[in-house]
Amino acid sequence: MNVRITGETVRVTGLRQLGGDDALILRAELEEALETHCHRVEVDLSQTDGVDSSGLGVLVSAWMVCGRVRLLNTPPLIRQFLDLTRQRQKFELAQS
Repeated sequence: MNVRITGETVRVTGLRQLGGDDALILRAELEEALETHCHRVEVDLSQTDGVDSSGLGVLVSAWMVCGRVRLLNTPPLIRQFLDLTRQRQKFELAQS
């Protein structure tokens, strides 16, 4: 996983799983990055195989702090998870 700041955007790439230990690591990385750069978060999910409630919690927390979270290249299974949990409307979904 790679978290980098480009201008006013925090970008996350190389995320294999959005859950478990990876979610804890991502939460810590995002909290640190959002302390000073809180305008936008972009998460590329093209390499992500799955998501669980802890991973969803990380995304929702980022949305609550920042207000703008863009999910790039979201696989169908993750889109379905967002729909089932009624959280999809919080995020902008796009292809990169």
